[in-house]
Amino acid sequence: MTGPPVRPRLRVAVVGAGIGGLCTAAALIAGGADVLVYDREQNPEPTGFGLQLAPNATRLLRRLGILDRLAPGQAVTPDARELRRWDDGALIARTPRSHVRGAVRCPLPCPPA
Repeated sequence: MTGPPVRPRLRVAVVGAGIGGLCTAAALIAGGADVLVYDREQNPEPTGFGLQLAPNATRLLRRLGILDRLAPGQAVTPDARELRRWDDGALIARTPRSHVRGAVRCPLPCPPA
């Protein structure tokens, strides 16, 4: 009597080392796949950009074990959400973070108090 057939480990190539490609790679690795990530930049440099993560994204990053490994100072949480006019930057509406956190009922990355 033989056991179940042994499946070879899934090998996946992910093209693009942006936030989507790296999260895809992390999820595939967590599922047991061998993953290679390709990007057109051979030596990526910090470019000074900002990335806003929605509550669902922070849930996924926590489940993948990535969110809690962010070094202090690499992620900040704003005090509020602001809606501004595109042409002159005038403030239209402001919602404090405490109201947002209660409404979405999920973890938001916050610096230590």
